[in-house]
Amino acid sequence: GIGKRRIPAGGGGGGFAGYTDTFNAGTGSTAVPTGASQVIVKVWGPGGGGGKRGSGGNIAGGGGEGAYCERTVALVGGDAGKFLDWTVGAGGAGATANGTSGSNGSAASTVGDPVDLDAGPVSMSAGPGFGGTTTTGGTGGTASGGTTNTGGGNGGDIGGFNAENFEWTGGWGGGGNGGVPPGGFGFAPAGGGAGGSNAQGSGGNGGNGRVEFVWT
Repeated sequence: GIGKRRIPAGGGGGGFAGYTDTFNAGTGSTAVPTGASQVIVKVWGPGGGGGKRGSGGNIAGGGGEGAYCERTVALVGGDAGKFLDWTVGAGGAGATANGTSGSNGSAASTVGDPVDLDAGPVSMSAGPGFGGTTTTGGTGGTASGGTTNTGGGNGGDIGGFNAENFEWTGGWGGGGNGGVPPGGFGFAPAGGGAGGSNAQGSGGNGGNGRVEFVWT
């Protein structure tokens, strides 16, 4: 399924056994569990797709990384049963036609509360990375609404092959989960797709975003 619940070692106080809800695609709502004293909300935006060169031996720009935001929210008994709505953005498609750009990540990953929690409203957004062009890497996404808001890394610009080091000098997908050129897909969460070329194939797809709720 799109979500999973993991029971970590230990757990929260007062008899509450902490766990993590993880969502890797789609949209939904998650209820505040009875007995939880806080939730750490983590949101990653999706990565952009890599571009594709139309001629020459170089690799096009890689897709930008999705943004990240995080917030810790204190909970009280009256919050139990209230919902947190979430959306996970999908990674952008890599370019398949020669001389074209990769697609941006589909949309920001978001978390919001239709009925405010006792600690106040929650409205978090981790924006998507942009697609790489034939010459430049895509820009990383931007984030808002967290106590931590981290912009995504840019994708690598156009580059050739370094025979001495046996690696491509450009076209890397943005971020630590970025794809490896030529045409490697970005990994979830948030990695940008690597660039491609007419000789090396299509640009890589960006990785999906992610939403996590760490209940304690």
